[in-house]
Amino acid sequence: MNKAFIFSYDAVISLMFIVFFLFFLTYYINTFSYSSLKNYEITRSTNTALDTLITNGKIDYATQKAIHGQTILAEVTLRGELKKIFGKKHKEKITLKIYDSSMNLIYTIQSTYPQKASLSKTKQTYSVNNLFTSGDYYGIAKLQVWN
Repeated sequence: MNKAFIFSYDAVISLMFIVFFLFFLTYYINTFSYSSLKNYEITRSTNTALDTLITNGKIDYATQKAIHGQTILAEVTLRGELKKIFGKKHKEKITLKIYDSSMNLIYTIQSTYPQKASLSKTKQTYSVNNLFTSGDYYGIAKLQVWN
């Protein structure tokens, strides 16, 4: 009778060890896959936002305003568009580098939403780039999103 008690006690401890190990393994796998998926989701939404700004003509509008000396209006327009797309979920910064047909950099426009957002206390930054054209000018648009 004494041996049966020891055997069942060993079995219960072994079973508890296996359950805790499986619980830990399941938790780790679920946490890892969710964080990877979240990174991918933010990157894709950032890329979609930049494509949307190019497609709907807001990048072209900002470029034309900068070329005609209205850089502040261009920055305000881009800031407003970032607010519409992202809301208050993240902080965003868009940078447009505008070149002429001779490949000379003629303007750089930067707009951040919120206006005084800072990258200094960030955990992770997501960044995408895309090319755009505006009349005889072309450029590179870079959109950064951070928490």
